[in-house]
Amino acid sequence: MDFMCVQKDVENYIKERNFEEAIHKILECALDNEDNLNFDKSNENYFDAHLFKLFTVLKSEKLTEIYKNLCEIFILMKEPGLIAHFITAEFETGGCNAFYAGQAIFYLIKNYKLDYKDFYCNFYNLITPSCIDKYSNEILSFTKIILADPGISLLCIKSYIKKLARTSLDTTSQNCYNILLLILFLIKINPLCGIMAHSQSFDCSQDDLEVNFEHFQPYLFELDILEKSIDPIKSVVHNIRNESQYSRIRYKKEVLLSENTFKDLNIKIFKGIIKSFYE
Repeated sequence: MDFMCVQKDVENYIKERNFEEAIHKILECALDNEDNLNFDKSNENYFDAHLFKLFTVLKSEKLTEIYKNLCEIFILMKEPGLIAHFITAEFETGGCNAFYAGQAIFYLIKNYKLDYKDFYCNFYNLITPSCIDKYSNEILSFTKIILADPGISLLCIKSYIKKLARTSLDTTSQNCYNILLLILFLIKINPLCGIMAHSQSFDCSQDDLEVNFEHFQPYLFELDILEKSIDPIKSVVHNIRNESQYSRIRYKKEVLLSENTFKDLNIKIFKGIIKSFYE
């Protein structure tokens, strides 16, 4: 693919305000050519200015395809941080592309050293029944990646486990089942979180239903409710209870973080990040 020609085409489309074709050309360049990962940046055929223009003039709903593929598009930019302001604004305000913006921010943090300390707090806010219903396994697989990062605190992981458990009560049976599998996974790689599955470990004399990133009742009473659900859900709840009895790591993280674990995500883009977790 002749990147100079593509760049010129995009430039002309933007001048003509034919933004749809400009977006199509950028996506074609980023996705359709297997050689784009080895894009020679020495020729300075970047798309920084074009993307900045698109983010400036278009509303978020017109940029959905761009947001979906930002991690690939960053490869075609000299300074991906140039559009970080737009992405973080979409993420923080919970816009229509907030989930994809969250993926892009995490990618920038890990690959371009973006300084964004509130990532986990803000992504936590996306763990809602409506988001789970909309993105299903895609958002759960990505949540699995970010919580597998050994650099985050145990309290953060517990906070997410609690939010996931609460969300499981208000979604479909299939999504509830998948959420419970994610909780089981998190307890497997963080066995100290297993205590959350046992009521005798906490003072549950007073109900505290408030759940936010920094304040929550650690006991997963949601499991008590789900034990009365359909058989597949009851089975996973049983596995969580059983797994939570162990207080030592019994699994190699590199086995749990296999490609099959993240089949709903673009593993090519996140593979390097995942591998760094257990090196």
